Amino acid sequence: YSALLTGLALLPQMGMAAIASPLSGRMMARTGPRRPMIVGLALGGAGLLGLLVAGVHTPYGLLVAPLMAVGFGMAFTMPAATAAVMGAAPDGRGGMASGVINAARQVGGVIGIALLGALVAHRATFISGLHAAVIIGGAAFLLGCGLTIAAVGRGRQHPGRRHRSAASVRGRGTTGCPAAAEASTGQPLCVGGRLVSGREKPSAGRCRCRHR
Repeated sequence: YSALLTGLALLPQMGMAAIASPLSGRMMARTGPRRPMIVGLALGGAGLLGLLVAGVHTPYGLLVAPLMAVGFGMAFTMPAATAAVMGAAPDGRGGMASGVINAARQVGGVIGIALLGALVAHRATFISGLHAAVIIGGAAFLLGCGLTIAAVGRGRQHPGRRHRSAASVRGRGTTGCPAAAEASTGQPLCVGGRLVSGREKPSAGRCRCRHR
């Protein structure tokens, strides 16, 4: 493969990455970050393990589906993972959380390229090294998927963030009940003891919160 053909051969992976990122944002807006992370990590891990079919005489057509799965999985995971970290950060630490996740991503990329690249550095052991690299990468993705299932989305909102949300809503003339603290998540607001969703007018339903 020449440099041009190599770039074209990797185009399915890059193309799926461009598609997956906005789709992840849409799903995250409806379900939160947990489900996009699970889907992306599982699909990316399956795609990496699917590259085990690669060999000296393997037709390129057999590699297209695994490459697409890898590209889609990685791009589908990252926006949700970033949102999960930012959502779990205490008040006043959002900038620190953003810096940590970006630094971790860059360091992980550098170490991963160095370690996995060393496995395919020699022509004589290229295929065996490639297989070892995709097994390690796929196992890391699936491990991350398991950790996401076990941990992400099961904890409570940070107390400081809850108080800040309630205070910001009180500034708009609302009652400051816990339901109003969920305004930033798109949940119904409690305005004057009535539920208001988005731009809708107050409904006849009463707020379930107990006002003090």
